[in-house]
Amino acid sequence: MFKQPHAPKIILTVVPLMFAHQLYAADQIILGVVLTDMMKDIDLSIFLGGAIVTLFGVGVLIGSMLAGWIAQEKGFKFSASVGILIFSLFTFLTGFSSSAWDISLYRVCMGIGQGVWNVAYYSIIGTLFVEKRGFLTAIAGNMYILGLLWAYPFATLIRIWSGSWRLPLNIFGLLGFLTLIIILLTLKPDTRALVKSNVDVKDESLLSILRNRNVLLGCLMGVFQSLTFFSVTSFYPTYLTSAIHFDPLLSSILMSIQTWSIFMVTPIILLLSDRYGRKPFLCLMGLSLASITYFMFNLNLIEANFTSAAIASIIYGVAGSGGFPLILAFVQDSVTRAEIASATSLFTVAYYVGTIATGPITGYITYSLGWTATGLWLTFCCLMFFLLAIMTKRARLNTH
Repeated sequence: MFKQPHAPKIILTVVPLMFAHQLYAADQIILGVVLTDMMKDIDLSIFLGGAIVTLFGVGVLIGSMLAGWIAQEKGFKFSASVGILIFSLFTFLTGFSSSAWDISLYRVCMGIGQGVWNVAYYSIIGTLFVEKRGFLTAIAGNMYILGLLWAYPFATLIRIWSGSWRLPLNIFGLLGFLTLIIILLTLKPDTRALVKSNVDVKDESLLSILRNRNVLLGCLMGVFQSLTFFSVTSFYPTYLTSAIHFDPLLSSILMSIQTWSIFMVTPIILLLSDRYGRKPFLCLMGLSLASITYFMFNLNLIEANFTSAAIASIIYGVAGSGGFPLILAFVQDSVTRAEIASATSLFTVAYYVGTIATGPITGYITYSLGWTATGLWLTFCCLMFFLLAIMTKRARLNTH
């Protein structure tokens, strides 16, 4: 049976993992930071450059599908190490690219490593901290936001100092290699949940886990939550500048307000969910988001000024707190310890399906029907999330 290590060993295990997850976030956005210089150097159009930046999502989807099997067969230490090795290697190699073809290949391969890493990372956290799974999953998830907060200025400073778009990619890749060495030294092989353990598990195929009602509903909630979250992330700045005519700086401040609200409130929500259960907070999130997302894309219903937009952003941030970590903790609560990797893999795949679908679906609705229809579409997504949450059964922590 898996034994939770003592506190000092947990710290030595978790801190390098959480820094690695910050690099995971940084490697996703770093190409966007240097995009203008990259397009000039390699002669890419804005369309092709933008497509290349987001190609990692395809890789993440592939990697997430493979991650559950890798973790089950080889353990969490192996899958986490392979994940960070792959995404750091291909981030490093991107700095030596000479054409759109090799950048695209490196970007997809980087995403595959990130898919493997993401599943291993959350599986380790969910296995180590059963009783406080929600709170620690929230802290683990906040490492993504923290990574974005320091990676943007750090990558920009490197680019300005060096005059090269390639060096930031090389440096972040090397940081990944150094972090991998630390993880190899600190993460013990027994921090895993394998089918081959002494735990009695009848059938842990992905199909059998999907028969678990909560897992299936959790995956569907993940699709609708990612559709909502990435629609706001991707399209709300454009709404503010084009429909409300805000200055781009004000728009960026409002997006920052949303991010900080989520960053601060998510651990509180997940800590409370550890005590009172996930379902009430899932239902509350769906209902509150349904109201605020419609209002956010219809600020003209009242006087559309910075104050009203800031209030809306704060409410959205609070209402959306939890998100990915909350649903994932619920899914992990619903399976045995040995099934955590497979359940996390399934949920991650579902979440990224929603992420990839966001651009085409929300973009088409906005282009064809306008911003009011966008607000209605996101309200629909949130209400579907709420209905799915209502249909779930209260999950009991399974420590076996």
